[in-house]
Amino acid sequence: DYDQGLVYYFKEAFEALGGTVISEDFPEGTANFVSYVNNAKSNNAGVIFAPVSINYAQLIVEAAASQGFEGALLGSDTWDNNMVLESAQGKTVQVNITTFYQESGSEFDTGIKEWINSNEDAKTNNGGNDMVSAVTAMGYDAYFTALEAIKAAGSTAPADVLAALPGVSYEGVCGLIEFDDIGDAIRDAAYIKAA
Repeated sequence: DYDQGLVYYFKEAFEALGGTVISEDFPEGTANFVSYVNNAKSNNAGVIFAPVSINYAQLIVEAAASQGFEGALLGSDTWDNNMVLESAQGKTVQVNITTFYQESGSEFDTGIKEWINSNEDAKTNNGGNDMVSAVTAMGYDAYFTALEAIKAAGSTAPADVLAALPGVSYEGVCGLIEFDDIGDAIRDAAYIKAA
């Protein structure tokens, strides 16, 4: 649902700016994206927007590089992962990622990096380095936002926590977290990373 929502809003905004969108879906478990990249090339696409998981993102980067795609690959915060960024290193493919977190040398970054570097399993699971991805920071903030909702509810009953969540305001490592009247997060910061 998240990815489909991003596709919907991207299409709406891109077309409002005068662009043309050609959309393709792929079945779950797809491992070869060459035909999709070639379809984009044959349609003279300037960008491929693919808000997909880390595994799919790496495969799309590989396919775009191997097929000589000259446009930009646009990924959502789901691409903000060191394995995706590293898969683009040394390749002639442009990758731009929108995300809600940028490493800044904060106390949070320092603490997470210390933990990753002191635990070989954590470092291996993090792709062999200590990069702090948005998913890590957002997971941290989600935990503490949920904790604030539990405190506000005075209960751990799911219905009580859900009812209290819209009233939560939490200043996290990714910025201020608040919710609108339909429960969507209101964000006050976003970043674009290029690889």
